[in-house]
Amino acid sequence: MKPVFRRWQPVLSWTWLPPSVFGLCLLSSWIPGADLAAFSFVNGWSAHTGQWLWAWLTILGDGLVLMGLIIPVAILAPSWAWAMLVAAPRTGLSVRAGKALLVVDRPLKVLPPEAFILIGDDLSSRAFPSGHAAGALTMAAVLVLSVRSALARWTFLSLGVVVALSRVAVGAHWPSDVAAGALLGWVCGVAGLAIAGRWRWVDSRPAQLAMMTVLGGCAVALAFHDSGYPSANALQYFMTATLLLVAAFGWFRASRGMRARTGAAGTSETANETQR
Repeated sequence: MKPVFRRWQPVLSWTWLPPSVFGLCLLSSWIPGADLAAFSFVNGWSAHTGQWLWAWLTILGDGLVLMGLIIPVAILAPSWAWAMLVAAPRTGLSVRAGKALLVVDRPLKVLPPEAFILIGDDLSSRAFPSGHAAGALTMAAVLVLSVRSALARWTFLSLGVVVALSRVAVGAHWPSDVAAGALLGWVCGVAGLAIAGRWRWVDSRPAQLAMMTVLGGCAVALAFHDSGYPSANALQYFMTATLLLVAAFGWFRASRGMRARTGAAGTSETANETQR
C-alpha cells in the first residue's frame, strides 16, 4: 500500500501547479513591454486561423454558456456539477471586486484600432481580471481535479487555457487580465470542490431535480442571450438546442427516480401494515 502522501501527490500537484504557472505569467507581464508584446503575438493568431474560430472559442467562457455546459456534468457526476455551482458565485464576486478595485483599460482604449485585430463588439468596461478566463478555469479546475485519467486532465486544462487565451485573440483583454482571471478561477474551483465535497445530499434525486431545473432555465435564457459575437451565433443556437434536450433528459430521469422511490416506500409501508 502506498504511503498517504504518495497517493495524494498527483492531486496536490494538479491542485497547485496550474495556478502557480498562472501567477508566474501574471508577474512576468509586469516587465515593461512584456504585456504588449504578448498581446500582439496572441492577437495575431486569428490572421492565420480565421476570426470565426476565436469567436466560437471565446463564447465558451461566457457565464451563461458555462452554466449550460454544466448540464451534461450534472447528469454524469452530480457532485462535480455542485462544485461548479458552489464555485461560480465566488468566481463572479472575485472578478467584480478586481474590476472595481483596479482601473485597467481594455486594448481598444489604449491602442489605435489599426494596431490590433478586434473580433466582436466593442468593449469599454474595465479589463482586469478577465471574467471569461476566470469562468473557464473554474470549470476546468473542477474537472481536472475530479477525473483520474492524466489524458483527461490535460485535455480539460488545455481547453480552459485556450478559451482564456481567446480573450486576447479577439482583442478584448491583455494577457495580464487573462492570467489574473485564470488564477482566480482556479482557486475558486478548488474552493468549490472542497466545500461541495462535504455535502452528502448532492447525489439525492431531489437535489438533482432542483439542479436540472435551474440549469434548464439557463439553457432557455441562452437562446436569447447576446454574447457579443455574431459570428458565433450558429454555435450558440446549436448548443442551446442540444443542452435543452440534455436538460430535459436529466430532469425526467431525476423525476422518474423520485417517483420510483416514493412508490417503493409506499409499497414497503403497505407490506408492513399487512404483516401487522
